[in-house]
Amino acid sequence: MNLDDIRYFYFVADKKSFSRAATALRTNISSVSRRVKNLEEALGATLLIRHSRGVELTSEGAAVFASAKKIYDESQILGSTIGELTRQSDKVIRIVVDDEFLLTWLLPKLPDFYRSFPEYLIEIVDQQMLDAEHSRLPDAYISLRKSQNLNLIEKQIVRSGFHFLISDRLLADLEIDTEHQPLAVRKSPIIVFPKESLLPQRQAFSELSLSIDVSRQCVLEVTKISEMYVAVKEGLGIGILPSWIRDDGLSDLGGLSAKFAREIDVFLSYPEHLRGAPRLEAIKTFFATYFTADPDCAKKVVHKPKPLPIKICSLFSETGFMSPWESPLNAVAKMAVDGINERGGLLGRNVEIHQPDPASKWDNYFECTKASIANDCKYFFGCWTSAARKKVMPALAPSKGILFYPLHFEGNEFSDDVVYLNAPPTKSVIPALDYARKRHPENARVITIGSDYVWPRTINETISSYLKASGMDGSRITSRYYPLGFVEFEDELRAITQAYNREPILLCISLVGPSLRSFLSQFAVLDLELDQIQMIAFDATDLDTFEMDCSSLEGLITCWGYFQQAANNDVNDDLVDSWSKHPVLASLPITDPAISTLNAISLWSKAVEIAQSDNLAAVRSALREARAMCPSNGHPIGLGSSGNIIDRKSVVATLASDGRFYPVTEILMA
Repeated sequence: MNLDDIRYFYFVADKKSFSRAATALRTNISSVSRRVKNLEEALGATLLIRHSRGVELTSEGAAVFASAKKIYDESQILGSTIGELTRQSDKVIRIVVDDEFLLTWLLPKLPDFYRSFPEYLIEIVDQQMLDAEHSRLPDAYISLRKSQNLNLIEKQIVRSGFHFLISDRLLADLEIDTEHQPLAVRKSPIIVFPKESLLPQRQAFSELSLSIDVSRQCVLEVTKISEMYVAVKEGLGIGILPSWIRDDGLSDLGGLSAKFAREIDVFLSYPEHLRGAPRLEAIKTFFATYFTADPDCAKKVVHKPKPLPIKICSLFSETGFMSPWESPLNAVAKMAVDGINERGGLLGRNVEIHQPDPASKWDNYFECTKASIANDCKYFFGCWTSAARKKVMPALAPSKGILFYPLHFEGNEFSDDVVYLNAPPTKSVIPALDYARKRHPENARVITIGSDYVWPRTINETISSYLKASGMDGSRITSRYYPLGFVEFEDELRAITQAYNREPILLCISLVGPSLRSFLSQFAVLDLELDQIQMIAFDATDLDTFEMDCSSLEGLITCWGYFQQAANNDVNDDLVDSWSKHPVLASLPITDPAISTLNAISLWSKAVEIAQSDNLAAVRSALREARAMCPSNGHPIGLGSSGNIIDRKSVVATLASDGRFYPVTEILMA
């Protein structure tokens, strides 16, 4: 039994209509119907009866609906709780701290931490209470001793010597010049740690006790560093303390300290999965900046640490069969980020772009996304195929990140975790199909040829349904699919030639990557006239054809929102100038997927500025207001009134003999 099937059934039963359920679920009626049928088959019972007014529950359906409602309600609460906890936990640093270090250094320095890292909150966890708590484990442990936990990564983060301190008030009472330190020791009472003390300072004090008559001068025995500090400050005597303790009311008898080479270490321990986590890096940066054992530290200016960068991920393949199409988009994303950083970054922070290589393997996109999220990347720009996109989406849920997807998509998916920067079939497939049919005999046989994955199969179903609705006999529509990356099309082209000799053909191509380029190259050498065979290649861009002899392919139709040959505005002129100077991109044409990638990063950066935060929920909300200047026409674009789909026009274009696409006169629907 599938939980998604239960969810779909719940919506149908709750809305009492398949169509209203489809609207609520942002899908189509056939998908909802199929899901309900799956559930009925799994349960071996009829749950719904359809009638003219909607649907009616059977007795079995009523029982299942009651349970489904509980499941749905609980899942909503759970999803909301997990999402909120995830958002909060990213900014709360839970630490267990050695009490002595907490009182003598960390607490006095917390104001400095919050000035440097205002986005984080420190939560001190009591080690004694860990077993009894039902909350998440600490992010880090700060201790004066090495950890015995082999499951933690341990680093020595600071090292300190010791110094001998006396209060200025006591020094004045004794009327001793600090330059005569041995005299100060002889005349001053001593505060000591007992020999049985387990504190790391014990050995150092034992060495000190060899040179002075402790029994005569000792006024107080203490067991804690914090007790020693208070006693010295109150003027009870000289005390030995770690060099990290500084106080304007105390004088350092530094000459005595030099006699003892003993040092004390402070260790940071943390779980493996937090390696490189931003909240852990904040702690490390804080210590590196503010901790010093230098006796003159109070005289030094402590510089505010450089803010941590905002991390994003460019998720396009650098290797594998899709790399000729995807790797240029990595270069485009890097160029956009470099531009942001040259202008001062975002919120005073640099943007750091990570570019893992999925190597053109769908499962790798999921793994790369998970690894990037663990490294505190929340914003992803990438994927060429819908199959890759659908692998990424589970890694983003619930509320762990957003994918900005720059290619055409099939339109029956609406996710809060995806921003769709390009056109669904209503803005790409249908307009291109309508344009082709106006120029070709209505009785032409339709052959659809696609790569075998979700996007081609979905748009070919859309084409078939659209043509049948317009009156075409379904027997005149043929669909064939080939594995992604397939390039041997001799048999297919032979079949097309035979069909061409009998009747007009409308050829709809949804091949991608090397399959599309190979098909067009092999088709170009056939002795076929395009007045008898009209061809649409829905995914074709100038990148597929600009180095090809296209004299036999003139008239090939495609549909995108941007064509370099037609863009005439200042925004595009600036882009062309930057593009022409780029070491990788200068030799390539500018295509719509590149523009969509630039638009995605521009919209995201605007949203961060509007939100004044890189917080995922805040940026997600600000995206509604964000606008970016699009090189297509030089005008601002943003998300539409519903869903996460960009509000942008599409244009039908045809291929010329020079291998470039030129728009036809009409501009299509927004």
